[in-house]
Amino acid sequence: MGPRPAPDIEVVPVQLPGREHRVAEPASWSASELVARLTGPMLDHAGQDFALFGHSMGALLAFELSHTLARHGCTPRHLFVSGFDAPHELARSEHPPHALTDEELLADVSVLDGTPPEILESEEPLQLLLPVLRADSAITDTYVFTPRRPLSVPLSVINGQDEVLVSQSRLSGWTELSKGPVEFIRLVGDHFYVTSNRSELLAVVRRTLLPRA
Repeated sequence: MGPRPAPDIEVVPVQLPGREHRVAEPASWSASELVARLTGPMLDHAGQDFALFGHSMGALLAFELSHTLARHGCTPRHLFVSGFDAPHELARSEHPPHALTDEELLADVSVLDGTPPEILESEEPLQLLLPVLRADSAITDTYVFTPRRPLSVPLSVINGQDEVLVSQSRLSGWTELSKGPVEFIRLVGDHFYVTSNRSELLAVVRRTLLPRA
């Protein structure tokens, strides 16, 4: 027999309601609601060999989903959290972003260099973008951490070297949330390194999940 083909990774993206291709659906403002809606499909299709990756607010959802799936005997092999403070260390603002005016919210977004200027300056794309920004910020702003046993999952904590939204001191709190090994990785880029430096990010995921040749 010849050598077996090298294993690979199937990427299954999650599109949340109210975003992109599901823009006609009402966006959820609740992490617990989204986790509840994701749990059934994950239990039906994930099998026993899967990992979760979440960036920014998605890291919060991936963390909470890991806990919920573990309670159903469906623990992920690995959890990648990107561009997000440890959930129990989240800073609370006196002026939560989801409560800002449209102008204030856009001013916050514009300083991050992650949204093309042509979108920020065009009325129609803005009308689609603003509800998503507001819903995503509300999910984080209204989140309440529930103390519980740490996960038993290896954890990769990834962020961009020029990240401005994440506190390095609060990132360290991820070590308290899993009994598995926790690795901290910094890649070239800012909060949006997942787009600008996608190739290096994918290389990190591959070498973490795939057996060594």
